[in-house]
Amino acid sequence: MRKAIALIMLMVVFCCSVFAQPSGNIDIAIGAVSNGLVSAFASWFSEPHITLQGVVVVSGEGILPSRISFVRSDVATYRDSLSFFDNEHVFSGDSSAIMTELSQSFTLSRVRDYLQKFPLFGSGDAVLDGSVRLLNEKFPDTITSNDWSGIEATYSLSIMVTGAVTNGGFIVECLLRIEGGPSRGVTIEAEDFTVNGVDVDIQPVQFSLA
Repeated sequence: MRKAIALIMLMVVFCCSVFAQPSGNIDIAIGAVSNGLVSAFASWFSEPHITLQGVVVVSGEGILPSRISFVRSDVATYRDSLSFFDNEHVFSGDSSAIMTELSQSFTLSRVRDYLQKFPLFGSGDAVLDGSVRLLNEKFPDTITSNDWSGIEATYSLSIMVTGAVTNGGFIVECLLRIEGGPSRGVTIEAEDFTVNGVDVDIQPVQFSLA
């Protein structure tokens, strides 16, 4: 159950795109980072894990990954790596009804469709260096299938984006907070979101999956 809820929360981050894209060149940096996060989490939750060029995902003591590292990781390689696997139901979990439902809806094809929302990066256009680190994670023992109150996770994000279309490069930093609530409610908030030290206004996203 806890694994299922973790996967749902990550699916929500992917599909609802907490990284709203401002106008101008900043959207290139945000698109590249979003590609990296979505692809990294998808590769980590797949069974077996899918290897991405220049990406290392480290499991934590809890449910969520403790760290995602990018080292000269070319964003253009992610779609091909994910496309190599034809099986549409590769996400790991238990045999519960909720995991069965998720395995049918959260597929690699949906992840690839998500990546299509952002700029189509060619080889060398956008390269990621940096990390995303789990600062805290809380999954109460009393959690139910409908009431997600008490679920909390916070990640720190610091990623440099360089490449042919980045006009000298960008540094993207923020705290990404995820909180659960009643009726399968989820709030996603990007705090202190900056691109090259300039504040970018990212409004919190709130919704219910009930």
